[in-house]
Amino acid sequence: MKEYISKGSWYRRPPLLIAVITGLSILGDSMLYIVLPTHWQEAGLDSLWEVGILLAVNRLIRVPAMPVIRRIYGAVSPRPVIFVMTLAAAVSTFGYAWAYGFWEWLAVRCLWGLSYAFLRLGGFFLVVKSADQENRGFAMGEYDGIFHMGRLVSMLIGGYIADSEGLAQTALIFGFLSLGAPVLTAWKNPIPFPRLVDASRFEEDERVWKTVRHDRLFLRCLLLGFLLNVLFQGIFTSSLSHLAETSYGDMITLGGWVVGAATLSGTIQSLRWAWEPFLSPVAGRFTGGERRIPAIAVSLAVCAAAFVCITFRLPLGMWIVLTLIIQMSATVLETLADAAAGDLAASYQSKTALMSRYAMFSDFGAGVGPLSAYLLMGFLSADSACWLSAFILAFLYLPYRSQMAGYIKKHRF
Repeated sequence: MKEYISKGSWYRRPPLLIAVITGLSILGDSMLYIVLPTHWQEAGLDSLWEVGILLAVNRLIRVPAMPVIRRIYGAVSPRPVIFVMTLAAAVSTFGYAWAYGFWEWLAVRCLWGLSYAFLRLGGFFLVVKSADQENRGFAMGEYDGIFHMGRLVSMLIGGYIADSEGLAQTALIFGFLSLGAPVLTAWKNPIPFPRLVDASRFEEDERVWKTVRHDRLFLRCLLLGFLLNVLFQGIFTSSLSHLAETSYGDMITLGGWVVGAATLSGTIQSLRWAWEPFLSPVAGRFTGGERRIPAIAVSLAVCAAAFVCITFRLPLGMWIVLTLIIQMSATVLETLADAAAGDLAASYQSKTALMSRYAMFSDFGAGVGPLSAYLLMGFLSADSACWLSAFILAFLYLPYRSQMAGYIKKHRF
């Protein structure tokens, strides 16, 4: 196992340091997924479909930017790039407090999308570059879990602050907190490599891609990453507060307390980021090798059933339990999908080229998700997004069904 995984304080372990920096930078964005669906009128927006576009455009703009970013990481030292991008992320978060109307919001969301693309791709490259097949699942889970702690803080308190103080005040608070990312980058180099990408391999990488794009296993990884991000980073994250509002009202009674829909949604989603630093590495470590396929299949089936069930008007407590089951499945599925893509990329000796394409497909899915959800909810109903999610999960389950049956037969379960 690599030394950075087993030894040293967190600030001496590059994947964890870049994870903390990314976690500070995403505070404003994560807050927005909870707050904007219920406070969109404060932002000067006219309809819910505008919310869907704003929650999607930051992801969509990253798709054409990914190849350019990879070449930048092959040409310059990553530290100054990370520093500039963390500053841009902080500026975009402050921008949420001052933007009013669709076009101003569109500009700050595009700025955020570009800055996050550099941070996320840099983290991906660093983990794949530093780990090997034995520990890549653990390393990817550890990295994902740590940077998602930013989402935990943002979603846990963002909805509450917005429900009590408003959107602008919430954005200012998280803007100041996100300034910790450039400070941390200036204090300690998060990526101790002169280059993250070997530029001399660009031509070879293109030849590898022409081969890999016909590999059914890698195409399955791309499809899995795309659709999981449509569901969990797109539809579920962006629509949960709106679904809670339409199902149980603006103000919801929970255990004798009255809370806003954004507060409830933020609390529910923050629980995922609380357990992810612990569950993601465990999921990556104990579902490696031949256990990965059955773990993916079971998670897909359970998650599909939960999406169907939350469309019914259930008691609030049962509804919350189902949303937690969905999030537990999301943690396992995203960790395993990332690790599987990393293993295949490493086997082709073209890690950054293939992982950048995997990240590009994943980001495109995360951008399609909110847009699809709010178009469906605007023209049909809030439940239609859940039915779409269940259908996608069932579709993904089918290719794994026979492999899971073979695993069960082999081990005589």
